[in-house]
Amino acid sequence: MPGISKFTRPAFGKRIAILAPSLAGQGAERKALYIGAGLLERGHEVDLLLYRLVCHYPEEVPDGVRIFYASGRNDSRTRLNLDRITAIHRPFVSDPLPWRIRLPRLGTANRLSRKQLPLLTSTRLPRWAVCIAAYMDRENPDALLAMHVLATTATAMARHLTSHRAKTVASLHGPLTRRLLHRARRSYPYADEVVGVSHGITGEFSKIPSLSDDRVHTIYNPIDIDYIKRKSRERISHRWLVSSDCPVIVAIGKLIKRKDFSTLLRAFARLLPKRKARLIVLGEGRFRSSLLSLANRLGVAEHVDFPGFAENPFAFLARADLFVLSSRNEGLPTALIEAMVCGCPVVSTDCDFGPSEILEDGRHGPLVPVGEPEALAGAMLSVLDNPPRREALQTRAEFFNAARAVDRYEELLLGEERSVEQRA
Repeated sequence: MPGISKFTRPAFGKRIAILAPSLAGQGAERKALYIGAGLLERGHEVDLLLYRLVCHYPEEVPDGVRIFYASGRNDSRTRLNLDRITAIHRPFVSDPLPWRIRLPRLGTANRLSRKQLPLLTSTRLPRWAVCIAAYMDRENPDALLAMHVLATTATAMARHLTSHRAKTVASLHGPLTRRLLHRARRSYPYADEVVGVSHGITGEFSKIPSLSDDRVHTIYNPIDIDYIKRKSRERISHRWLVSSDCPVIVAIGKLIKRKDFSTLLRAFARLLPKRKARLIVLGEGRFRSSLLSLANRLGVAEHVDFPGFAENPFAFLARADLFVLSSRNEGLPTALIEAMVCGCPVVSTDCDFGPSEILEDGRHGPLVPVGEPEALAGAMLSVLDNPPRREALQTRAEFFNAARAVDRYEELLLGEERSVEQRA
């Protein structure tokens, strides 16, 4: 691996670093790439700072983006061009890590003793913070965009390890659960601006009293509509979508409790006696075996498939008869928007947050109560019997185009700089 080399910034643009734990999954990490691509098109230099060198969609990493990482590669699907990758954990970071690096409360001393604080439960955040500080000292970025609570926390810690100051924007992509709230209260106040990906998520910042309203913004997640449409036309080999004698329903997401695929399976079991159909659930997660067991108990296993993570879910959506979001909570469920880009009818739970904003309170697809399989089955049957116009769904999805989001991020990242110290 090549070491970090001092970058000579071109006169026409700024250097912007985007931080994410990795490039795995379909959420904030994928949106980091969309934002990076948009900033590149506007003439800026873009670096991706990852904790883990993991990428499940390497073909989507824009040409011209440099990739820095703190922890080694550990996924065979990464497949990134090594010339674009720089390790920043050695030789620039001491190992073992200094245990005194911790995030203090605002207004306290920069370093706390080990006895005072086990604020963080693992060593990865201190390691990432050291790497971010090393990057900032050597690359002198103009602005940082943290795409995750963990990235925001590591960036806040890095401020205490370097004298370099860059405009920092921190985004929030999901509800502040009890587990995340303590960390968020310690880290988000260090950001110059904070962004919620839906109006509902923006309201979560009210739980952090030290954030003033003028620093809080709502920017919907960027959707690369042209890319989705292009990928949606690619061939697909799934037997139910190549040739099917009945409607095919698709769901997408990590197989975790929050996505509530168990309610979807129960709803699907109620649908089958009334309408022959098949269900494909794209995603991986620790609840896979329990969901397979539930499908067997419900007697629907032969009508359900869990093929795992799909590098191109858009080809599935373009050929499906219905997309269903069964989540208990969300930030802004972009899979719902991506289904609409592909012209696929949608049904969603009316969960916090995002679906009602995307579907305009049910105008573009039914919203049903969370955790109610009977209501979900009824909505699924209704849409299969009377699907909406494909063009109407795509028109609504255009509202979430990437250019609109990138314009707002560029404005926040490169607008007037207001440091935390100045505000205090």
